[in-house]
Amino acid sequence: MGKYVEAYNWLLIAISSTLLSFVWLSLVWTLSFFISGMVMTTMALVKASLKE
Repeated sequence: MGKYVEAYNWLLIAISSTLLSFVWLSLVWTLSFFISGMVMTTMALVKASLKE
């Protein structure tokens, strides 16, 4: 019985760590997209204001 509990714990740890890494990856992707979007919009605004 103890071996089963140990294996179950290891499985839970593996699944939770995988989920955490996925969450971190998605957060990083969202942040990078958001930042790049902000940079692009600011660049466009600056160019537009310079043209006028």
